[in-house]
Amino acid sequence: MNPEVVYIIFGVIIAMELAIHVFSIVVIVPIFERKLPFEVTSVEPLDAVERVSIPASDGQTLRGSLHMPHETPLGVVIFCPEFKGTHWSALDYCQGLLDFGFAILAFDFRGQGDSDLIPGYEPLHWCTDFEVRDVQSVMQFVRSHSALSELPIGLMGVSRGANAALAVAAADDSVECVVADGAFTTDTLMVLYAARWVRYTTPWWFFLPEWHLHISCQLARFVSQFRRSVRHPKLERWLPDLRRRSVLLIAGERDSYVPPESSTRIQKRIGGNSKVMFVPGAKHNSARKANPQDYDKRVVDLFLNMVPLHQHPSEDAIAGRTPRLQPVD
Repeated sequence: MNPEVVYIIFGVIIAMELAIHVFSIVVIVPIFERKLPFEVTSVEPLDAVERVSIPASDGQTLRGSLHMPHETPLGVVIFCPEFKGTHWSALDYCQGLLDFGFAILAFDFRGQGDSDLIPGYEPLHWCTDFEVRDVQSVMQFVRSHSALSELPIGLMGVSRGANAALAVAAADDSVECVVADGAFTTDTLMVLYAARWVRYTTPWWFFLPEWHLHISCQLARFVSQFRRSVRHPKLERWLPDLRRRSVLLIAGERDSYVPPESSTRIQKRIGGNSKVMFVPGAKHNSARKANPQDYDKRVVDLFLNMVPLHQHPSEDAIAGRTPRLQPVD
């Protein structure tokens, strides 16, 4: 074949590739930056709970609440709420832990709830370095707190909060256990959404391989990061560092925002001691509502892994600490 013809064919292929990626960026970025209509139930503040103010690493102040059990705490679980959620929603997910004897420290990420706002930063459901630094600041607060500093530390997060919890736990060996309810990684979820969009908007014969969608989504994410002056952590790269921790991923089988496949992919990346709990009938962030008894048991069992065996409660004490199933509506 004539070399000039080869060059022309090669040039046409490159031009088509660039055109597809440019078109994808134009389509994906506005969708990526759109706020999803998450339904977050408002929770009334509790008067009999200690309120805390936590200094963030860059001068902001995070605010939250500390829930202490009646007996000496077995450990402390830092609760990271979902996008638009607040620290007051902690007991909607952690009531079983509190009843069993764990301290719960819940907080609001910057830009939501009672915590400080950052001029120019509008939080979305995608995790950024801001949320990761907030969890790290709360970890420092726990280490300096007189009643908490000697306790084993675990993290429990919901949706975006779960992503931040996984990122911090991967980098901090002092975190022994993580529960991630409705977790996702930015790249994986973008690709799953992009594949769904292509399937519904193009002819049946049109096909783009996942690696191609991955490149387009990465380019769109880079553009969005530049526009919003944020960085989205590469959680996929850090997940293997969690293989020696106890990790429980919770996925609602009817979750239309974060497909259960997302939790499966995260679990495969982590390996080791990680497990996935699939909850039939549960939508996004509603796994405990769907099955509170099993939810509380699995979560308590997971966090007991960070408690030294000699401190485990006796069977009689366990019977007395059986979680009281509180309303979660």
